[in-house]
Amino acid sequence: DHDGLVDDVMVDLDDDGSADHAVLDLDGDGRPEAYFTDDGTGPWSVTADRGGAALRWFGLDGVEHPASADPADLDGDGVLERLA
Repeated sequence: DHDGLVDDVMVDLDDDGSADHAVLDLDGDGRPEAYFTDDGTGPWSVTADRGGAALRWFGLDGVEHPASADPADLDGDGVLERLA
């Protein structure tokens, strides 16, 4: 778009209809702050923000799940993990 800033990027490398890698510029400064990767084992892995924001994760449906006290099965093994 020739605005001089880095654009958000998503790519579907395995042609399953979902993005496998995403790079996002969250604050519009032209530098990416967020990197997301789908390693194929289940939920998206999300880098932890260093600015004090809560850890969050993406499910296979692409829905973002914020951190909470509620347990969640992050790796699909049937055992609930707790995000804190």
